[in-house]
Amino acid sequence: MKKVKKIKKRPWLFFGLLSVLAGLLCFLHWKQLHVPNDHFATPYFSDLYFHFHNSMRSNTGFYSLVSPIIRIPYMLTGSENVAAVVFTIALAGSTVASVLLVRYWYGMVYGKTKSRWINGLALSSVMVSMLLSPRTFTGESDAWYITTGISPNVWHNPTTLLCRPFSLWVLIMTYKIIKAYKEEKPFGKLLFWNAWAAFMSVWAKPSFLMTFLLAFCVYLLLEIMAAKGKRKEQFLFSVKMGLSYVPAVCMVLWQYLFLFEGEKDVESGIAFRWILSASEIIKILVLSAGFVTAAAVLFSLLKMKRNVWLFGAFWLTLGLIFKAFIAETGERATDGNFDWMLIITLFFLFMLCAGELLLKERPALKRWEKLAVCLVSVLYGAHLVTGIAWFIRILTGTRYG
Repeated sequence: MKKVKKIKKRPWLFFGLLSVLAGLLCFLHWKQLHVPNDHFATPYFSDLYFHFHNSMRSNTGFYSLVSPIIRIPYMLTGSENVAAVVFTIALAGSTVASVLLVRYWYGMVYGKTKSRWINGLALSSVMVSMLLSPRTFTGESDAWYITTGISPNVWHNPTTLLCRPFSLWVLIMTYKIIKAYKEEKPFGKLLFWNAWAAFMSVWAKPSFLMTFLLAFCVYLLLEIMAAKGKRKEQFLFSVKMGLSYVPAVCMVLWQYLFLFEGEKDVESGIAFRWILSASEIIKILVLSAGFVTAAAVLFSLLKMKRNVWLFGAFWLTLGLIFKAFIAETGERATDGNFDWMLIITLFFLFMLCAGELLLKERPALKRWEKLAVCLVSVLYGAHLVTGIAWFIRILTGTRYG
């Protein structure tokens, strides 16, 4: 009998590359932290400078997880440098944690029989970007904004970076809770950890939960409709899942009041209007979400489980709706807080589609199916190559656009 190959106990190459990435991120975030975000063309442009100095103000409250990470070290030591070091390490650590959680997700869902693939995909998850023209990397083109800046990964926004590992933990807990329910096992502790992770994710940034929760509600509704003879049990399970998100929803409401009602010196609001043109939406689907779009078509042809496929498609659609129809007004008109929902949604869809495409065991495929899988995999590689090239450009301090 052929032995099953398991993940090595000490994957030195994986952790070596992860350590290098952590060091590079500390360098990048430290440089970003000391550059005012007054213009996109500024080397090491980012939102770090704004968040760091805004968190020093006593009237901002702990509106985001960014604030206590910065202000508590500052209050304890009185040193901005100490606060800056803590903030830099926290941001680099959030990306490292994200890689480790993606690796854990792949091992949990697809088993530990493809350790090299799992390690590689986990590292690539934080590197894939929108498809960019080669001219972008020579400074001859401003293609970064050709799709309105939407990409699965960004390096200039601290709240998104901090939100990601907690959001991954929500996804992991959700999977475990559903599995425990179907196996008729207790899941009370899992609900608690799901509530905690959802709260922390929203505290960092509400972008993930505002799309994921709506898409997950549709998934639960489909499961209730499909549960013939057990609809009452499925409904009660859905209610329990919903209750675990109540603390997070309360945090979203508090943040909304703080951003749009609490700061009396800031005139702002929310407007519902058509923002993107049809051509811009097509560019997003082809360039920003090219791999996800192609994978969705392939999965439908391979007859992926209906509820799972619809969940992913609806999740992407929600991100597009927030981007296309909702905008801030007044002094927050350029903040783009509703753009981040599509950005973080794309990160998760890239991660999920890559795992489903490259790690899932399938019966023998037909010739055209093998060819389709290869072509979509090559497309993922294109996103990865441009992502790595873009990361190198950002490290050197090259302007964004």
